[in-house]
Amino acid sequence: AADKIIILDRSRWLCLFRVLKRIILNYGKSRLDSAEGCNERFDWEFLVYTYRFNEVKRPKIYERLFKVPSTKEIFILKSNKDIRQFLANSKL
Repeated sequence: AADKIIILDRSRWLCLFRVLKRIILNYGKSRLDSAEGCNERFDWEFLVYTYRFNEVKRPKIYERLFKVPSTKEIFILKSNKDIRQFLANSKL
C-alpha cells in the first residue's frame, strides 16, 4: 500500500560503529525505543548480523526492489547528505 520506498543503504562500518556506540552508551539500560525490560546488552550474534548484512541481505532487498511496480517511488539514501536532501525536498 506504500507509495514510497525508502532504503537507508549505509556502510557496514558505520552500522557497526553505531551499534557499538549504542551498546556502550546504553549498556544495561532500557532505551525509549525498545520494549520495556529489554535492556541494552552486548549481543555477538547481532554484531555478526550487522557485519554481514550488506553481503547477505542487501542483494535480496535490491532484487525485490527490481520487482516493485513502476508506480512506486524508490529512494536509496547512502549518505547523510542524501538523507538531508531527501528530507529537505520531500513531502512525506
